[in-house]
Amino acid sequence: MGREELKRTAAYLHVSDFIAIESRQMPSRFTHIEQVSELTAEILKFRLRSAFFHVQNNLAKPALAGKLDFLNLLADVLAENGLEPVLLQGCQRIEDFAAADRRHLHINMQDRPVQGDNILSCSPSYLRGFWYLDRQGTRNNSSLGQKDFQPSTMDADYARTFFARLRKDFVTTNRSKFPQADKKREPVQPGSISLFLQDFRPGPYAPAYVDYTDLMQVVVEHRGARHVYIKPHPLQRVHELEHIMPYHDPAAGVSVVDTSIHDLLAHSDLAVSQTSAVGFEANLHRVPVIMAGQVDFHHNSVTLRSPAHYADAMQAALTRRFHYEKYLVWFLKHNLFEPAQGVRTRERCAALLREMGVIA
Repeated sequence: MGREELKRTAAYLHVSDFIAIESRQMPSRFTHIEQVSELTAEILKFRLRSAFFHVQNNLAKPALAGKLDFLNLLADVLAENGLEPVLLQGCQRIEDFAAADRRHLHINMQDRPVQGDNILSCSPSYLRGFWYLDRQGTRNNSSLGQKDFQPSTMDADYARTFFARLRKDFVTTNRSKFPQADKKREPVQPGSISLFLQDFRPGPYAPAYVDYTDLMQVVVEHRGARHVYIKPHPLQRVHELEHIMPYHDPAAGVSVVDTSIHDLLAHSDLAVSQTSAVGFEANLHRVPVIMAGQVDFHHNSVTLRSPAHYADAMQAALTRRFHYEKYLVWFLKHNLFEPAQGVRTRERCAALLREMGVIA
């Protein structure tokens, strides 16, 4: 893959592409988007009890258009229990805004974890069709990171059925968080190692333990006879691509590619990343994964905290028994919210709101 092709790939993909994949058209509970500058603490006192959805810019239009099915479902539950659903933008300190009048509920849809008696965090998960609704945070900062995964409590037959469904929905259709290259466009050597990159700048709320410069180096150094495939992120910055491309030397066993993640994972013995959702998607291929950052799916991966420990982490990942099917059931079905389940998901949302004391 040449430098110009990498630059073009980074240039044309945007976060909105992810929203198009995640969404489906439904009647919307929202009629407009309010700005926080229009809502002072004094005004809040005279408003009807509301549920403020603090929506990110990239989710605002899809939410308003009714394209985010879980938001519609949650808004219905809230409206039926006396809270007016409101899309809100511009609030920098949700916790301060929430404390100004505790009658209202605040739903944090930003990456920053925010906690409070009248605050929930909500976002799409790593796989389309499943959502976070969590009192602690979402994704890297969700409460799942502190929960205990017990494989013995998961029904094996159901797990296999659910796993097959996910494989059909995502692997067969070549679906991921971002659009992927056509499957089998480029041959991938079996038994390889796939390294999935992200922005080299650590996310402010997704702590990284090993930076990508060091991670590329140790993965290549310890590859042994395995071919290493380095896949840049679709939104990789140009100067980062210039740092990545010198590793491209297929004759020496290292290739920088834009191959579909599903083609790469299908032929990989090991996947490596920092905090990327690809680490979770590796479960769909029964591929062990090393994560060099804070993730809430650490139960079924190996955590790398220092470049010096990479060889040990690699050995652990290649020899440890992982429970891919059961883990996906536990993570997605027992802990996240699936709008396609309809009544069951509405009941779970209502139960969480009752637990918080938001509804009776």
